Amino acid sequence: MYFNNILVSSCCNNYICRFCIGDLAKRAKKDANFVIRCSHCMEEDYRLNDVDLTAPVKWYTDTPQKMQQQFSSNKV
Repeated sequence: MYFNNILVSSCCNNYICRFCIGDLAKRAKKDANFVIRCSHCMEEDYRLNDVDLTAPVKWYTDTPQKMQQQFSSNKV
C-alpha cells in the first residue's frame, strides 16, 4: 500500500517517500556538511508525518498520467 511508504512534509505539505528520506539520511550520516532539506521547497526546518488516509490524494502536474492528459487535450 502506498501510504506505508509515503510521508508528507510539514513545510509545504508535499509528499516524499520513506526510501528517499532514508537515502538522504544515509548521505547526511556520511557527510557532516550535508543538510537534509525538503526536496520540494528546500526548507531546512520541517517534519515528515504519515499521510492522512482520509485526505484526498495529491495529483502532481508532472506525473505521467497528468502529462498524458495534458498532451491529449492539446491534440487537435
